[in-house]
Amino acid sequence: MMKNKINLFVEKFLKTEDIRSVYFTPHSQIGLRSTDGRLELLGETLTPTGSISFFTSFVGEEIYSKLLIDGFSVNEIKLDSVLIVVDAILTDSGVTFSLTKKEVLKTNIDDYPQMITNFLNMNSGLVIGVHKKSSEINRIEREIFSLKLGQKTQSAVYVRSEKELPFFHKDAFVINVLNKNKSNLENNIQDIDLIRYGLIESVKDIENINLFLSSGVFVLAHIHANKVSEALVYLQAQLKTWESRYLMSQSLVGFYSFLNWKHENKLNYAFEAYPFGPITKNKFYSLESKDYFNFFENDFKTNGLSFSQSLHTKVLKRSIDLRKAFELTPDPSDLDYILKKSGL
Repeated sequence: MMKNKINLFVEKFLKTEDIRSVYFTPHSQIGLRSTDGRLELLGETLTPTGSISFFTSFVGEEIYSKLLIDGFSVNEIKLDSVLIVVDAILTDSGVTFSLTKKEVLKTNIDDYPQMITNFLNMNSGLVIGVHKKSSEINRIEREIFSLKLGQKTQSAVYVRSEKELPFFHKDAFVINVLNKNKSNLENNIQDIDLIRYGLIESVKDIENINLFLSSGVFVLAHIHANKVSEALVYLQAQLKTWESRYLMSQSLVGFYSFLNWKHENKLNYAFEAYPFGPITKNKFYSLESKDYFNFFENDFKTNGLSFSQSLHTKVLKRSIDLRKAFELTPDPSDLDYILKKSGL
C-alpha cells in the first residue's frame, strides 16, 4: 500500500513543473518542495525500514552498500527520461534522501548584490541575515550556504530545526546537526570550513558561534528583525561586556536583510546590506549602544546598500514595476529621490 503511494508521489514529482524535489525522511511524512520554496507534506510517516527499501529501489543494492560505508551518497539517475540527483545520508534512524530534478537546480544568485557576494569571498568570519519570518530567512541561508560551498569548501555543518529538511550538496560533505548543544557542535568542529548556525536568540548562541569563529570557520547565522539597524541593536544587547563585543566585532563580515516578490514565476529579491570594515569593527566594541547606533546611521548612508538602491536596480532591470517597488520599500521618499535622480 505504501509502495503505491510512493509511486504516486514520484509521478506527481515528475509531472508537476512547479515541484523541484521530493524528500524521504524516517519518522516523517514525505515532502514535496516546490520551485518557490514551499513545502507540502503528504501521506503516512515513513518507517526506518521503509526509507532503506525505497532508497534501494531507486539506486540499487550496490549504492546502498557504499552508503553503509561512506555515510553519505550523491548519484544521478533517470526517471521517465528526467535526470534526477539523489542525495542521501545514513542516520541511526535509516536513510534520509532526496530526489531533485537536475534541470531546475538553480538559485536566485543573480538577484544578490555584489556587496553580499563580497561577504562570501572571505575565508572566515560571521555573516548575519535579518528577517522576521523563519521560512524566508531559512530559504536564503540555504542558497547562500550552497553558494559558499561552491567556493572549494571541503566540509560543512548545517544546524537545522526539526521542521527544516536536511541539506545535501553534490560536491561537498555536509554534516546535518539537529540541535545546537555545545557538545554536539564540538564533536563536529574538526576540519570544518563552513557552518550554517541559524537563529541567534541567546547569549548561549553567541558562545557557540564564537567556538566556531575561534577555529577560523565561516559562519552564517540570522536574527529575527525587520532590518539591519534593529538586528545590530539586538546583537549589542546580547553582548553584555566590552570583551564579548570586541571578540564578536573582529569576526563580523556584514549584515544583510531582504524583501521579496514574485515576477514571472520566480522569486526576486531586494536587499539592504552593511559591511564591517576596520572602522566599523572598532566603533562596534568601543561605543555604547546609542552612540554606535548614531554612527551606524551616518555610516550606512556612505557604505551601506539600502532597500531603495536595490529596488532602483530592479526597476531598471524591469523585474519590478514602479507601483510594486513603492509598495515594498520601507522609505518611499528615498526611493522617489533615487528614481528621479536617475531620470525615472
